[in-house]
Amino acid sequence: MFEYWSQFILAFAGFFLLGLLIYLLGSRKTRFEEKKTDTYTCGEPFPVSDVGADNFYEAVKKNLHVDEIRKIHSGRLSDYLLWMVTGMVAVLIMVAML
Repeated sequence: MFEYWSQFILAFAGFFLLGLLIYLLGSRKTRFEEKKTDTYTCGEPFPVSDVGADNFYEAVKKNLHVDEIRKIHSGRLSDYLLWMVTGMVAVLIMVAML
């Protein structure tokens, strides 16, 4: 009865040690190369631009009309969840009708 357990433990220990060896060999530090951190777009170097936190989401606010949504939003989690569940039910009904 215990002969199968000893084989299982031996196989488990072997795979564990093999995995540990692969992990240790793979996690060695590589030397830093400057070109690995450069950014490219379509094969051309991409200029680094600094976008401040103040104007990062301005385009999103403008295009999605966040101010209008903010006027009708109550800020309560229960209302948000009600709208989410209602939307999911509507989508499921539409999919079921197909």
